[in-house]
Parts: sequence; structure tokens; C-alpha cells
Amino acid sequence: MTLLDSIERLQQKPRTVRLRVLAISVASIMGVILVVWAANLKATLHPSEQTFDDSIRPFTVLGDIVRNNVESAKSQLSGLPKKFPF
Repeated sequence: MTLLDSIERLQQKPRTVRLRVLAISVASIMGVILVVWAANLKATLHPSEQTFDDSIRPFTVLGDIVRNNVESAKSQLSGLPKKFPF
């Protein structure tokens, strides 16, 4: 029995049964979300004493990466002949 078969079978049930299944499904999913939220609540309320290095700038790092890649591509392409025979 696949999931689609189960859904089709549920669609044939009376409205009250479908509403009961809906309520149980929503409550179960909400319970899982609440458990995950509660598990992460401790980390949110008591942040770690981890410090971040403010000297690192994202665009500076990105610029360095791009600059290094361009220089690498130039050095690799410099070995190619200047004129291609076509």
C-alpha cells in the first residue's frame, strides 16, 4: 500500500474522519516543531561566549578569492600561443 493509496482511501471516508485525521496530523507536526524549538531554546537564551573576529570583511575575502582566480587564469593562459591557427 503506497501513500497515494492511503490518501485515496482517506478521501472516501466521511468528513468527520478526515477532520479527525487532519487534527491529529497537525497536532503531531506541531509537536515535533515544538520539541525542536524547545531543544534549541537553551542555546538561544544562553549564547555561548564565542567571539567573532571583526577584522574579517566578507567583500574583502571575496575580492581576494576573485583576484587570485584571475591571476591563476592569466598565468595558465600565458603559456598558450598568441595567435591561433584558424
